[in-house]
Amino acid sequence: MNPDASAGSPQPIDFVLGNSSFDPGDKIEIESVTTSGNELEVGATVTVKGQYTLESIDDAELSFYSTVTPKPGETPVGTPIQPSQTMHAKKGTHSFTLSKVITTTGSPHVSFYHPKTGQGIGGVYFSVKQGTEKRSK
Repeated sequence: MNPDASAGSPQPIDFVLGNSSFDPGDKIEIESVTTSGNELEVGATVTVKGQYTLESIDDAELSFYSTVTPKPGETPVGTPIQPSQTMHAKKGTHSFTLSKVITTTGSPHVSFYHPKTGQGIGGVYFSVKQGTEKRSK
């Protein structure tokens, strides 16, 4: 971990979209991802900006999380939720900005969650685009 990762100026990350799943009419479009460190390294503050459309229900929580797959025999451990990584989403099309300090290596995604049950109801994964040179400052 770079101890100064959260103090750097935000730098764009070249990213690619991964798996996604949505109810009819819903979508999340990621327009930019920036980092204060080296891509998605632990300690970096990562910010995701984009636009969502929510049509399947009246409101939801929109959150930026990372899915961590434990190794065989390990118990999954939750990480603290930072206020800046989740927001209330309302029906319609709206812009969003979500950010968090990376606390563990995982698969980042922006997803909708049902406001009463907390169940995921759609989302999109993203990752750092491979085969690109690191952006210079």
